Amino acid sequence: MFAQAQIIGRLTHSPQLKMSSGGKSFLNFDLAVPKFKKNNEVSFFHCVAFGTNAENIAKYVEKGDTIFLNGNLEQENYKGRDGANKEKVTLIANRVVFMTKKTNSKSSKNQLTQDIKADEEIDLGEGLEDPFAGIDDINIE
Repeated sequence: MFAQAQIIGRLTHSPQLKMSSGGKSFLNFDLAVPKFKKNNEVSFFHCVAFGTNAENIAKYVEKGDTIFLNGNLEQENYKGRDGANKEKVTLIANRVVFMTKKTNSKSSKNQLTQDIKADEEIDLGEGLEDPFAGIDDINIE
């Protein structure tokens, strides 16, 4: 069995691509996700992307941009600095869809699609509201 999740959120920091000792690229980042039906309340989720997903996020996305992630959830138990037992849940991204880009120009959007063959933007469906409507000024610093 495995736990899978899908989330849409905004990056809380500009991504910093890193390389493992084995030469594989990876990216640790956090997403701010509005709570369902609660005005201006946000949850934060820790995420990790590897390989091409990590490289594309680092290249095309910056702090405050909105992305969709689909991936597996992993729970880690560890001892904190104070010696207390702690838990951390991380979303390991398998699929990434860019909802907003660094620039809004039509030419850069076309170039992005050509460069990485990005998936189409997600259709929220009839009757579903934009989860970020009305909360454009989330403080993610």
